[in-house]
Amino acid sequence: MNDELRRQDDSEIREMRNRFDRHLEIYAQNGKELSALKSEVSALRDDLKGILRNVISKTEFEPIKKLAYGLVSVILLSVAGAIIALVLK
Repeated sequence: MNDELRRQDDSEIREMRNRFDRHLEIYAQNGKELSALKSEVSALRDDLKGILRNVISKTEFEPIKKLAYGLVSVILLSVAGAIIALVLK
């Protein structure tokens, strides 16, 4: 009876040891994946900072917008005036 209990205990201990080893392997794999994700996020963050450095803000674009709208208005008024002048002749 004692031998049977001892074998049962040994098999349970072996099973627990195997499960523990599997969990350690899973944690090691997760750690590798997390470090890879961390480096990818860092690279994306650096790329985003580089992109944002080259973006023109709305306040910087405002004078250019006014100039472009003014030129388009002058051109459209010239075309409309030319058409009206042709119609009146």
